[in-house]
Amino acid sequence: MTTESPSQIETPSQTESPSPIIHVQTENPGFNAGVILTETNYDTWSQIIEMQIAGREKLDYIIGNSPQPDAKDPSYSKWYAENQKIKGWLLTSMNSEIMKRYLRLRTAREIWSALAKAFYDGSDETKIFALNQRAFSIRQSNRPLPTYYGELVEIFQELDYRDNVKMRDPEDLIMYKRAVEKLRTHIFLNGLDAEFEQVQGEILRMDPSLDLESSYAYVRREANRRLLLNKDMTTSDSMAITRYSAPYIAVTAAE
Repeated sequence: MTTESPSQIETPSQTESPSPIIHVQTENPGFNAGVILTETNYDTWSQIIEMQIAGREKLDYIIGNSPQPDAKDPSYSKWYAENQKIKGWLLTSMNSEIMKRYLRLRTAREIWSALAKAFYDGSDETKIFALNQRAFSIRQSNRPLPTYYGELVEIFQELDYRDNVKMRDPEDLIMYKRAVEKLRTHIFLNGLDAEFEQVQGEILRMDPSLDLESSYAYVRREANRRLLLNKDMTTSDSMAITRYSAPYIAVTAAE
């Protein structure tokens, strides 16, 4: 019995199909971003891809700092190989419908720029307004504390990403960040359920004041303490009921 070698390549007659099919490699052994570009997740996708490419020290190829050399230049072959590799990273991190739109672009920089234009979602000011509106309106509403806090943090990180405030004096920048941090702490405290009203007051009276993460940690400790206390009380009540319940004795009238 003959076993076919895994490295054996099928002939064109064996693989021929009536129309070309584009396959998306979901697990690229050289580059696995962990996210595939769709029509709705460009903001998240672009940030993750940029981090991945920067971590491989290839960011210049998508931001335009590594222009194409002349074809006769000795460095052209290396540039071309690197450019093709990064194009592959970008294209195999898209779904098939999006990938087909950018497959013929020559450089990784062209693909990156074209994507930014295609997925531009309007003025940053409009987006910032919508994010602030969400932050001010979010409430815990009996949800788990980590869920509520995580939703706020996601909004705040998106706001930081879009924040274009520039200041000449470093001291002014420090003061600005402190003011933003205080506002976000107040937003977090304001959205907590009523059961944490006392904790809100404790945090607001602290000097120096707590930042957002420290405030969350303080509230979380209190929530965990109450949870343990309630469990202990429930256990104690159950034991007391079992211990002091009088046994049922059937009494019959004497004849």
